[in-house]
Amino acid sequence: MTTKQVEALLSCIKSNAINTADLYTYLNTINPGDFHFTNGTHFPVLIPGLTADGVFADDEYYLSMYERSRGKTTINRAQNYCHNRGTVLPSSWARDNMEKYRSKINESLRAINFPELQEGEYWAEGDMAGYGTMPEISIDGPGVGDWNYYGGSGDNYYKYVRGCVKVYTSPKQVNFVPEIEFAGKACVSDFVFKQMGVSRYLFEKYLKTKSSYPCPGNYLLKNGYCSRQTVYNQEAGIFVNPNLAIKLEMPKRAFTAEQAEVYLKANEQRLPEYFALRQVEKVVPQVNKSLEAIGMKDYALPEDVVNGFWCVENFAKAVDNADNGEEPEKKRLIFINHQNNVDDRFLLVEDIWEHISLE
Repeated sequence: MTTKQVEALLSCIKSNAINTADLYTYLNTINPGDFHFTNGTHFPVLIPGLTADGVFADDEYYLSMYERSRGKTTINRAQNYCHNRGTVLPSSWARDNMEKYRSKINESLRAINFPELQEGEYWAEGDMAGYGTMPEISIDGPGVGDWNYYGGSGDNYYKYVRGCVKVYTSPKQVNFVPEIEFAGKACVSDFVFKQMGVSRYLFEKYLKTKSSYPCPGNYLLKNGYCSRQTVYNQEAGIFVNPNLAIKLEMPKRAFTAEQAEVYLKANEQRLPEYFALRQVEKVVPQVNKSLEAIGMKDYALPEDVVNGFWCVENFAKAVDNADNGEEPEKKRLIFINHQNNVDDRFLLVEDIWEHISLE
C-alpha cells in the first residue's frame, strides 16, 4: 500500500460519506454503474490515482468507450464492429441491465467522458437477426477480414451497438487494505502501520498529546509560532491540523482556471493538493470562527470546501475541459502553509482512524 493509494481510499471514504458497512459491500459486490479500472479493480465511485476504462452492466460485462456512431445496424455488422475493436456484444442479461439501469450507467459514463447509452434496444450476443430465413449472411471475402453480405427473404432487425468487455475472472477488489478483519465492526490491522512505515506506539502517543500541537482554529503568527488567541497584526494563518495552516492572503472572489493561473503566477502561490482541502473541510466551523475574530468574516469558508476551491487535481481537469470547449467553472483560491510539527504520515493514519476503526 503506497501513500498515494491510502490518500485515494481516504478521498473516497470522506468525499462520498462511505461508512464502514458500505465500504465492505462495495469491495465485495459489483452493481450496474460501478467503474472498472485499468488495474482490474472495481468501485462505485471514481478513485483519484486510478484510471477507469469501463462501466459495469453486470458483474461479467463492462461497457467500453466504443459505441457505433452511425446508430443502429444489423447483427452481423454489430459483431464485426465489436470484433474490429477488441470488444464483444453483451450477454442478454447485461443488455437487459443496460436498459433497466440506463440512467445510473449513463451517469457513470458521463463521469469518464464515454458515450452514453441511447434510448432504444441494443444487440446482445445470441440475438436473432430477423424473421423468416436468415436475412443476412456473411462469408469470407477475397481478403482476410473481408465480409460480403447477402439479403435473405426475412426482415432485418436494426439495433444499437455497444462494445463490451467480458470479465473472464472476477474483478479484483480495491484492495488498499488487504488485511481486514470483521468482528462486530471493521478493524484495519497493523498492515497499514507497517506499509506506511509508522510506529503504532508513536502514533498512539501522538494522539494522546495532540493538545500540545497546533489545533484547528489556532493562529499561525508571522514569527512562526502558534497562538490560541488573536495577536494584533501578527496573524499569518489559521491551523487546520498540526502541520497545515491556511494563509490569510486569500482572495474573496472566485476564479476560472485561466484566471487562477494568472493570479498564482502574479502572487507566486501554489495550489493545495486535494488531501489538504479535505483536511480544511473537516474544520470549517473552527476556521470561520477564527476568521471572524480577526475581521475576516467576509472570507468565511463554505461547508463544501472540496468542490468550492481549486486544488492541483481539479485544476488539471478544468484545463482539459476548457480545451474541449466546455463552459469554464469558477472556484475560490486558498493557500496552505506547511509546518513539520508531526510526521505527515500520522495525519494520513489519523484520517483512516476516524473512518475505519483501527482498534
